[in-house]
Amino acid sequence: METTGAEDAGLYSASLMKHLNLQRGRGQFCDCVLRQNSDQVYPVHRCVLAASSPVLASILSSTGALVELQDPCLSESVIVFLLDYIYTGILPSSLSQQQYH
Repeated sequence: METTGAEDAGLYSASLMKHLNLQRGRGQFCDCVLRQNSDQVYPVHRCVLAASSPVLASILSSTGALVELQDPCLSESVIVFLLDYIYTGILPSSLSQQQYH
C-alpha cells in the first residue's frame, strides 16, 4: 500500500523529532542549557524550544546559551514533563491532573 505525501511528511517529522530527542538525551548538538536552581541542567536545542512556543521563543531570543529558570513552581519533574512533551508530543502516562490543581 502506497503512502500519501502527507503520510510521508508525518513519518519524516516523527523520525526527525525522535532523533532530536535522542540527541537531547545524549547532549549532542544542543546549543542551549536550561538551568534550574543552579544545580539542575537540561541541554536543549534552541530551535526546537523556540518553535514549540512563542513565549519560549521570546525568552530564547533575549538570552545566551544559558537560560536561568527562576520560577520556584518549576520543579524538576515539571521541567522534564515539559521538555519530553515538546520533543515527543506525548504527555508522560504518569502525569496526573491532580498534581497541578
